[in-house]
Amino acid sequence: MTSSNCWKKIAIPGVSEETFEVEVFIPTQIAHYFKRRDLLPGQEILAEDKQGITLRCHAAHENQILPLLFYWLPNIQVLEPDWIKERFVGTLENYLASAE
Repeated sequence: MTSSNCWKKIAIPGVSEETFEVEVFIPTQIAHYFKRRDLLPGQEILAEDKQGITLRCHAAHENQILPLLFYWLPNIQVLEPDWIKERFVGTLENYLASAE
């Protein structure tokens, strides 16, 4: 996903019209929670296999999506976009470094 096409207009209640897409992988152990109801804004399942599900959601700002992703640790993997993945991992690394 390039920066030129990662923003799009989509109608999500309580969210700005300008959103970006986030793709995550959810392992089978907790996938049923995400299949039962939407736990991430505007989520849609893209793929499902024995290991888990890949889903896409939308966010207007990183502060809208990152806390939701942190909640599901260690059972979630950010796939795209790279800048959210880097922010996610960087925040975890900073936390672990400060906890020593």
